[in-house]
Order: sequence, then structure tokens, then C-alpha cells
Amino acid sequence: MRTSPTLKCLGANLVIAIDGKTYPTIVDAAKHWKVSAKTVREWRKRGVITSKPPRVSFGLRKIDVYSAEYLARATKEIEQFRRLKGDD
Repeated sequence: MRTSPTLKCLGANLVIAIDGKTYPTIVDAAKHWKVSAKTVREWRKRGVITSKPPRVSFGLRKIDVYSAEYLARATKEIEQFRRLKGDD
């Protein structure tokens, strides 16, 4: 039987835990890129980041997780956007 997802505080990070396994959140991605979670959402909405993060199913909910593999792909997209835009 699955337990409900919980938020755990590990140091300064909040993570989602399902059945004892923890998943990185949008806040972790934002910290990785040194921006706010709002900026990450905006980049996804505007198409700066076109790849979608993997999702974890939990009952009827699907939760975006920001794995290291996803961060690597999205970082390339962000870098490409910045080059095209002319940011250094």
C-alpha cells in the first residue's frame, strides 16, 4: 500500500517523498540555475525550456521531478536560448 506524498525538509531543500524515495522539485532546479522557481515556470511557459520534466504518478496526481538528467538537458536549452538572445 502506498503512502501519501510528503514534503521533507533536508537542510535548506524541500523534497517530495513517495514510499521513501525522494524526488527533486522545481525549487531544486531553480537553485541549480540560480533563479527563482517562478523563473523556471516562466521559461517552461515561454518555451525557453522545451523538454518536459519526467513525472511521477501518485494516484490521480502526477508530480514533475527535476532529475539530474533533466537538468542537464534543460541547461543546454537555456544556454542555447541565452546565446541566441545575446546574453553572456
